Amino acid sequence: MRAAIVDHGLAAWLAGVAPRTRRVASVCSGAFALAAAGLLDGREATTHWRVCDMLQAMRPQVRVQRERIYVHDGPVWTSAGVTTGIEPALAERVQMSPRHFARAFAAQTGCTPARFVEHHRLATAEQLLRRTSWTQERIASRSGFGSVDALQRAFARQHGLTPQAFREGRPPLPAGSAPLHTPTPRAQ
Repeated sequence: MRAAIVDHGLAAWLAGVAPRTRRVASVCSGAFALAAAGLLDGREATTHWRVCDMLQAMRPQVRVQRERIYVHDGPVWTSAGVTTGIEPALAERVQMSPRHFARAFAAQTGCTPARFVEHHRLATAEQLLRRTSWTQERIASRSGFGSVDALQRAFARQHGLTPQAFREGRPPLPAGSAPLHTPTPRAQ
């Protein structure tokens, strides 16, 4: 990463171009390039949860927000992962009313924007439940849910069981207890 950012001049290029642009954004560990260019100094920023501590150690001038999915500080946007970078870009680019956007999005993906976001948050939570021993509160925060309650409701809708039961590999709840499946986005 150092070779691409520093040795090949990406940081210098960013530092030169950024003052002439309205906004600068990074997705996932792209925050390291912005940090190397000095564009995050004195600003709040985020990156992939696995490298938040590394970013903070490498650039103490950055106020790393470990529990945020994306951060907007002045003209700089940073996001925690690849899918989280989509929302800020879409919001500004499509220039549609929210109602029209929801219809167009559903026509293309087969689900509402809210369902699409929930699906991706659940996928992140599922990975964390399988790979870590973190609390549900930490998993809810890291995967973009506002609370443990929201995480648990989403699991009931999608899987028909609690996050703890999912972690333990238990079968879904009996039919009628909770919906067992939420449609997932269609592949294009």
